[in-house]
Amino acid sequence: MRGVQKDRLYKVICWRALSFFVAGIISYYYLGEFRTSLELTIILSVTMTCLHYFFERQWEKNKNERGH
Repeated sequence: MRGVQKDRLYKVICWRALSFFVAGIISYYYLGEFRTSLELTIILSVTMTCLHYFFERQWEKNKNERGH
């Protein structure tokens, strides 16, 4: 894996780890049930991590094509 890809992956994982805890707290507060909150948080975190990674990848591709 190239350096840029490693950096992107590390950035995405760090951000998603933080967002996992925030989403867990919010979903628990809203749902009031630990297990359901945890399930929802895991589903959202996995989905959003994948989307974030591909978004970053496409963003960089577009940026490179524009010559920035």
